[in-house]
Amino acid sequence: MSEKYDYIFVDAPPVGFVSDACLVGDLVDGVLFVARQNYSNRDSVSSAVNQLQIAGIKIIGFILNSVVEASKGKTRYYDKFYQSRMGDMQ
Repeated sequence: MSEKYDYIFVDAPPVGFVSDACLVGDLVDGVLFVARQNYSNRDSVSSAVNQLQIAGIKIIGFILNSVVEASKGKTRYYDKFYQSRMGDMQ
């Protein structure tokens, strides 16, 4: 498949629960580590990263999903920034 596609994504079970992720890791160039906000805790993420490092698997990035939107008071800057940028693009 690598001859036909630039990127191939393989979904694997969480590292902490099943060792399949480490087994699949031997067959890929690297892994994207996915953590869920307000679900994945620091200890489990640290342990999973450690398991991948021990297995010699390259972590090429992290994804934080299920992110809860911050309060409006904290996003005003970003709203204003992105609205002005989007206006420039139109």
